[in-house]
Amino acid sequence: MDTEKEIATVPKETDIDLDAIFDHSGHRQRLKTYYAENGMDTLRDYETLELLLFYAIPRKDTRVIARRLLNKFGSLSAVFDASVLELTGVKGVGENTALLIHMVPDLARAYLVSKKEEKPPLKSLDAIREYLADYFVGRDVECFYLLCLDNAGRPLRCVKLAEGDTAAVIVNLKKVGLEIAGSGASGIVIAHNHPNGEALPSQRDVEVTEKIANLAEQLNARLYDHIIYSAADAFSMAQSNRFYAGFFRY
Repeated sequence: MDTEKEIATVPKETDIDLDAIFDHSGHRQRLKTYYAENGMDTLRDYETLELLLFYAIPRKDTRVIARRLLNKFGSLSAVFDASVLELTGVKGVGENTALLIHMVPDLARAYLVSKKEEKPPLKSLDAIREYLADYFVGRDVECFYLLCLDNAGRPLRCVKLAEGDTAAVIVNLKKVGLEIAGSGASGIVIAHNHPNGEALPSQRDVEVTEKIANLAEQLNARLYDHIIYSAADAFSMAQSNRFYAGFFRY
């Protein structure tokens, strides 16, 4: 027997049309039932993706596609962070499927932010840092937020004032002033993220902080903090001895 020739005729796993071999409706229902009864915590990463893909791909074996995605991007979070263009480069992933996957971080952020509607007072800088962290979930470009607080520390509004690229964001001081004046804030906190870097302020960040502190003072508001978020950390300028404590009044 010519072993080498025979092996060469065996199709790769990813090329097998499993729809022609298995009845996937039963498998899909079993996985849906398992999730409904047990939640997602016990699912493996490829099963989590497979379950999501059910709702975009009705008649194909989504296990194979889920594994292709994980093999290409390396982790579940990396799959969700991938661009639509990157996702559609994976065999079996069309535009609708890519959009559904890409929506996951945005949906998570919207969910977390909407849970803040009760708006309890933020009584410490640590509480403010935790409160603002959800606004940066899944952000892959720099974003600048302004949090306006009343004199009891209750959030009046939290608004994204600028969005840049992966390395910088430009802040319009006039917009900052209009938001402070329009909200009637007694105190403000500014925050931005470094999606591809450390949670440490640049010299430009320090300069912008000083300008906003001076602007807030003219509008009878106090700047409490400037917080910088990275993918894994957060840095409070107000709580650091490396920067000018004179900027901040909490």
